[in-house]
Amino acid sequence: MKEKMIFLDIDGTLLDSGEIVYPSTREAIRRAYANGHKLFLCTGRQRCFVDSQILDMGLMEGVFAAGANIICDGKMIFHSSFEERTCKKTVELLLESNSIFALETVEGAFIHGNMTPEYKELIGRLLKTKTAFPEELPDSMKQVDKIVVFQSDYSYEELQKKLRGDFQVVPMSYRFLGYGAEIMQTELNKASGIQKLLAHYNWQQEDTIGVGDGANDIEMLEYCNISVAMGNAEDNVKEKATFVTEHIAKDGIYHAFEKLRII
Repeated sequence: MKEKMIFLDIDGTLLDSGEIVYPSTREAIRRAYANGHKLFLCTGRQRCFVDSQILDMGLMEGVFAAGANIICDGKMIFHSSFEERTCKKTVELLLESNSIFALETVEGAFIHGNMTPEYKELIGRLLKTKTAFPEELPDSMKQVDKIVVFQSDYSYEELQKKLRGDFQVVPMSYRFLGYGAEIMQTELNKASGIQKLLAHYNWQQEDTIGVGDGANDIEMLEYCNISVAMGNAEDNVKEKATFVTEHIAKDGIYHAFEKLRII
């Protein structure tokens, strides 16, 4: 089969809510590499928050922070942060609504809010070790690429309405936390990141495959020539896909790669 560029979401696609990578997924990734295909991450996570289980499979490059930064050939070829004024305005809104939120940068996250020790431990485990829980937020917010809201007095819909125009707001990928929203730069998404990566390598859209399960995967699924929704995806995500594979826990990646003759 002709070499394909395969873009893979992490949460709900490669990694389940229990932070497990299934053996069949590992085998599918191994065989895809062995057959000469190019595999990239295409995730809402910052590169520093990618689980070691994912990195150990050789998946170290791609589109991160939902398009805010792109890593190819061991180098960051694109990086975009919020405009500082609008970022501070959003933080003020979150502080007024008793929110628990994370300001994400390429180096880690500043997490702020009134948390129980158990909740703080959960978020710290979720974002691994690149986190800080300061009493006061940093004065400068020039390097913030994305904001993740874990809890807020505002509903998801209210938050979306209040920030419309300045940012795009999508449901958070880490669904096991219950509430959650990702606040992202309006002009960026996973599809815009893929376009930049393809341009870097002078590759063609017709050779792309995208695999995902969440709301922030929709643009990727619409853009890639072939798109696969996981069986555990929401219905609005499945509607955008070329086909729907099995649930992540039922060897979804392996079955998708088999159907596409990648392995």
